[in-house]
Amino acid sequence: MESDLFARAYLALAGELGTNFLLFQLTILFSSLLCGILALVAQLFSRDMVQELEKKSPYECGFFPFDSATRLPFDVHFYVVGIMFLVFDVELVILTTIIILSATMP
Repeated sequence: MESDLFARAYLALAGELGTNFLLFQLTILFSSLLCGILALVAQLFSRDMVQELEKKSPYECGFFPFDSATRLPFDVHFYVVGIMFLVFDVELVILTTIIILSATMP
């Protein structure tokens, strides 16, 4: 008698969990398809259909460009230092807030 009760409870719970899991899978599938479709639409709208020579050439105040009209690229070191500064700056703000709040709480 008890085993029948446990079996029915187990089947009811498994059926409910299966339904919830199916809804979860459908939600993940729908959101993945929606993200893919939006990415394709964004790519289609952002593409330049016609690349004109004037638009691709460098502009120097109305004059024809001197030499190659290119600039020297920045070293990657500057970008790494900037990103590290931002990460540690944000971390410092968060830790300072936590320390102040933990000191004021009883």
